[in-house]
Amino acid sequence: MKTYLLTLSILSGLFFAQGYASMVLINDSTRNGGFESGTASPWGGISAIFDPALTHAGDLYGHVEGFRGVVYQWIPVANTDGRDFSYSFWARVPDTNGFTSLSVSFSDSDFSHTAAVTPLNVPSLSSEEWTFFSYTFSTQNAWNDSGSSQISIAFPNSPETRFAYLDSITFVQIPEPSSFSLILISMAFGYYLIRRVRFK
Repeated sequence: MKTYLLTLSILSGLFFAQGYASMVLINDSTRNGGFESGTASPWGGISAIFDPALTHAGDLYGHVEGFRGVVYQWIPVANTDGRDFSYSFWARVPDTNGFTSLSVSFSDSDFSHTAAVTPLNVPSLSSEEWTFFSYTFSTQNAWNDSGSSQISIAFPNSPETRFAYLDSITFVQIPEPSSFSLILISMAFGYYLIRRVRFK
């Protein structure tokens, strides 16, 4: 009887936790979200700068420079693992010639499906301090996940060279409740079988 009660308690707890589980695709320690590896790789369109006095966290930050800046990374993202995402980062601009807005987007491998995060333009970039930006969005349709997908932070076209700084980028995929439930049920049932064999 104790085995059944323990199994049901674990199953209930797992279901309660399912709404809060997520898959971290990028953060400070995964795929160089904080640029602390010493280089910008696997990011494109940005360079890593060592400056503990200016960085938001750690010793390095990402430096964007150009007439238009697009910071991007290709990463495998399965559409069966969920269509809801959360995206966050810290941004800052220099005192002069800083970008004035930005947008973020998610695209599949052949750019046949693109999801732009709302709001598209964020005119609150500051030269005085780092500003935190956080978004959540859902893709309306399944995307082509046969190859890697691209996440990007884009700065608008400018007639002159402009600059921006980025740090502590995170990108999280939130699992579909139905698929995650199957995982939880399997875990609980497996635990039940182990307990049953052990106490026979």
